[in-house]
Amino acid sequence: MRTGGILCLLVVAGLALGCGASRPASSVVPPTRPDVPVAHLAIANRNEQRLAALWAARYGKHAEFPIGPGDVLQISVPGLDELKQRTVRVTEDGDISLPLLGDIHVAGLSEDGVRRQLVSRLRNYMYHPQVDLFVKTFNSRQAGVLGEVRNPAMYTLNGPADTIREMIQRAGGITDRGAQEILFTPSESTTMRKAAETGSPGQASVRQAAFAVPEGLSTAANTAEKNSEPRTGITPTDALSYHDGTVAPLVIDLAPDSHDERYLEMPVMPGDTIYVPRAGQVTVVGWVYYPKVIAITPGLTVLGAVSAAGGPLYAGNMTSVKVIRQGAYGQPTVFTVNLNRVKERAAPDIPVRANDVVEVGYSTLRLPGYAVYYALQGVFMWAPAAMVTQGIP
Repeated sequence: MRTGGILCLLVVAGLALGCGASRPASSVVPPTRPDVPVAHLAIANRNEQRLAALWAARYGKHAEFPIGPGDVLQISVPGLDELKQRTVRVTEDGDISLPLLGDIHVAGLSEDGVRRQLVSRLRNYMYHPQVDLFVKTFNSRQAGVLGEVRNPAMYTLNGPADTIREMIQRAGGITDRGAQEILFTPSESTTMRKAAETGSPGQASVRQAAFAVPEGLSTAANTAEKNSEPRTGITPTDALSYHDGTVAPLVIDLAPDSHDERYLEMPVMPGDTIYVPRAGQVTVVGWVYYPKVIAITPGLTVLGAVSAAGGPLYAGNMTSVKVIRQGAYGQPTVFTVNLNRVKERAAPDIPVRANDVVEVGYSTLRLPGYAVYYALQGVFMWAPAAMVTQGIP
């Protein structure tokens, strides 16, 4: 009975070898960039154009942050009892209210600009007025650093020179579960949305170049964006504008083969949001010792994922490891990686992404040897037990 099972394994291996010899080589051709599906390069290009436009609008322009809603001002006018050590909060409409002076619109003004406004009104009550102005709390100068950082919170900006990199460092850095990308929502998107709601075209003109649809973007790409269904989480190839007109986050790709790292030096403005998504998981299946789902850690590659699954079995084909990657709107992209060349440093390894499936196939040349090895292993495991049961010393 046992001998018959061994013969069956050898016959199956022989058939597999014969079928594999006539099977044509895989026709799957990896795209130029495996991490960006070719069918949606237009969307990736749009993201890059928006990043470049926002960079040009912000980088090197270190203007003083204006006063904004929520800021708390301490104002004192020597010689005027009604205005000694007055603490006021800027309303949502951008106004402050003071005795004698009434309501004053201060949002958008610098500290010096607010001081000049106060001096102008005080001339109705005194000669050569002097105003002491101090901003106690800069609530309007906050930016959110959220997601997979060690201390997610709203942080007050120290000044216009604060960058995305510095704000992430203030939040304790990215955790081990963080993805190799950052979703950056600039405050301009909120400004444009509010302007659209109020019908104020003047406010909507603030850095619109960073959010304009570039010329040449195909109608098919636009249609695909509008018809896309929202999925859990946000990925680099998701639509870049939502149905309500708000602007989707800009994606800063931190993968080793990306050139987006320079955007970490982007100056952060009040109202910006920096979000680090969770890296997700990768599934390793096929001819490995321990097929499993693996949590993605920073720097995890296809070779690292296969190694974490115990490595390939004897018959595993490391020259053509298949990676199935979910692209935009669910369309899969399939490409192969020669891990033997990767180990020899003759080819680059590929970082894995969330929801990747890494499949290690079998080698038709090694399969018969694997069958023999498996059969002999069964014989050696069965023989001692048989000898004991039959009383053989």
